[in-house]
Amino acid sequence: MNAPQYKHLHIVIQCPRAMSSELKLNCIVLGDDPNRAFEIKIAPTESVSTLQRVIKEYKTHGFDGVDAKALTLWKVKIDWNDLHLLDTIGDQGVELKPLTELSEVFTDRLECGCIHVVVQHIPAVDRRLAYLKKGAGTPSAGATPSAFSTKQDEQEYLCNRPRRAADPVPVTLLEPIFAKFVDDCQNHQPTVRDNDFVQQLSQSMSSFHPDELTRMCVFQQVLRDYVGSTNFTTDGHLLSTNGKFVQVILEVKNEIGSGTTEPFAEAMLYYRKFMEDSKIEIAKLRSVIPCIHIIVFGACIGFAGSVFTEKVQSDVLVPIIPLFWHSTDLRMQVMAARTFGALKIAIEKLTNMYSRPIPSLEPKDPRLGCPYPRSYTNSTGRIQEFSYDETQILRHKLIFFGETVSDVAGSKICIKFVRHYSPEAHEFCASKGHAPKLIAYNPLPGGWNMVIMDVIDIDKDYFSQRPGSYRLLSEIAVLDRQPLKEAITSLIRELHDYNGGYVHGDLRDTNFVVRNNKHFMLLDFDWAGPIQKTHYPMLVNRIDIRRPDGAWDGEKIVPEHDLEMLDYLFHPEQHGREPAPLCYRRVAHGYVIDS
Repeated sequence: MNAPQYKHLHIVIQCPRAMSSELKLNCIVLGDDPNRAFEIKIAPTESVSTLQRVIKEYKTHGFDGVDAKALTLWKVKIDWNDLHLLDTIGDQGVELKPLTELSEVFTDRLECGCIHVVVQHIPAVDRRLAYLKKGAGTPSAGATPSAFSTKQDEQEYLCNRPRRAADPVPVTLLEPIFAKFVDDCQNHQPTVRDNDFVQQLSQSMSSFHPDELTRMCVFQQVLRDYVGSTNFTTDGHLLSTNGKFVQVILEVKNEIGSGTTEPFAEAMLYYRKFMEDSKIEIAKLRSVIPCIHIIVFGACIGFAGSVFTEKVQSDVLVPIIPLFWHSTDLRMQVMAARTFGALKIAIEKLTNMYSRPIPSLEPKDPRLGCPYPRSYTNSTGRIQEFSYDETQILRHKLIFFGETVSDVAGSKICIKFVRHYSPEAHEFCASKGHAPKLIAYNPLPGGWNMVIMDVIDIDKDYFSQRPGSYRLLSEIAVLDRQPLKEAITSLIRELHDYNGGYVHGDLRDTNFVVRNNKHFMLLDFDWAGPIQKTHYPMLVNRIDIRRPDGAWDGEKIVPEHDLEMLDYLFHPEQHGREPAPLCYRRVAHGYVIDS
């Protein structure tokens, strides 16, 4: 054997790779708002089962009543801007086994800007059941301001008190009976019976009563005669014909400020209490279990609607109505008559709904938090059914994604719910090839409109771009935007001249997307409308966004404002302001999340 040569390297020793003392895992619950993604710091020597417990503790109010072992964890590597891929975790992710050590799973460097762990929630039925099992407690105790405010630290009830304890999808988009009730409160033509009822109710409620029970009994008797139902409980609540559901909850305070509980909160607790008694059956139903709340305090009355998705959600439906009007105030009397006429119609609909069998939830069903429409009518009058995707990362913007069903090949669609929209402006830009195809525009009850359009592919990768995909104009340097200036300006001027003239009103760089630095699309026609007839909405953002001097709440949107906004896009330096920072912008499924 030859001796090793001097000054030569003979042996290389590879040391084990040093493990970081802490893993920083970006996590998201499947189906959650992307703004609720969270970071978990955990030692790599811990097991997956420990990670399950840590996640449950971190998301205490979301997983309250849920066994940590019931949470399925998936290892993924999904860019923040590709969260739509969460729907494919079964194909692209690796399911983590409870006894596996994390160091065996996360062997590579964790990339920033990516989701590392997806938490697959337990089925909807189990989530609903876990919520009801926690129990509401005694309504009279739980509805005191101090007790209720403490409970709301965990957003136990989605009732807009405090403001953060809210769901982005209102009950008028979750239950059509509530939406139609809101419409009927404005449009119902009062009958003789409606008018007689409100006069009798005004007479009874304007009087002073010795106690809460007396006022409740008087109101209940008048309402029972008007509605014509015998299914009222001794507490004044109206049950379904089969007695399994509560259709109306009546909460009465003798006078404004009397009693120790908040009446709207107490009604919600009673609603939850009713469901707890048959929680196993309730949790399995493919229904949001709608219930109307009538709140009486002295001679004033309010109405709210509650639903049960995975928590109790309650929204006020109409303004408070005083019942002690002056005899000459016909407008207030008609408003009351319309409202109670609408109530009577809504109760009849609830009675009919609860008298029919309610199907059970199936694994394939979309989340109960998706809006109730499951079909749209296109421009030819054809009704097309659709389904919602499981993951809805723009739900907080009332933008959803789904797929058509019952046709030859399912097509991906974007479903947007808005209060105001200009289908004319959208269709004009689409006809020029500069907006996604508008498939349908359907008015809905409750003041809503449903917009169905094509989904466009937006890629936010800084280094490469998928073929055929678009990039936000806001991600393109001002100098590189210049070749688009003439084409974009020309489109907007044509829009101003089209069919009497239309304005867009919100020509920010986040509302333009560009492909191959040549072809562009214009998005978001919520503010658009006819010239001289279109006004800025409430709460126009002038702090983070450079806008023309006349762009204020309620003011007319004029063509000059559109052109001035374009000038800001292409020549921001002339106005002493650079484009808005990009750190809070997120993109998904062809739509922009702009804080």
